[in-house]
Amino acid sequence: MGQATPIGEQALEPEIDFYGLRLQDADLSTVPDSYPAGRVGKGFVHARPGRVDIESAAHSHTAVMTAQVRDAEPPADDTRAWDGQAETTVRCRTGNLQVWEDMRADLSGE
Repeated sequence: MGQATPIGEQALEPEIDFYGLRLQDADLSTVPDSYPAGRVGKGFVHARPGRVDIESAAHSHTAVMTAQVRDAEPPADDTRAWDGQAETTVRCRTGNLQVWEDMRADLSGE
């Protein structure tokens, strides 16, 4: 296998609430089950048609993540200790994944 060349990278800081977030096809009409339908709620990463659900150990916080696009599978990152690792594949018809948070409506009445 050749060297995996980075094509693009984006730093993200999504808000986590209710222990999770998702990467989902930008075109919602291509995703058969709207989040949180089918959400497992255990483990770390779960693939669903058109989306990937990512679980967190903390209820509400800001996550720091980096999304990378490469032309081949990258080598394993053993430069630091990880709390958890997972791999999955998602089929995305549009080619554009978006990070979706599950922020609930403000129930304070204001």
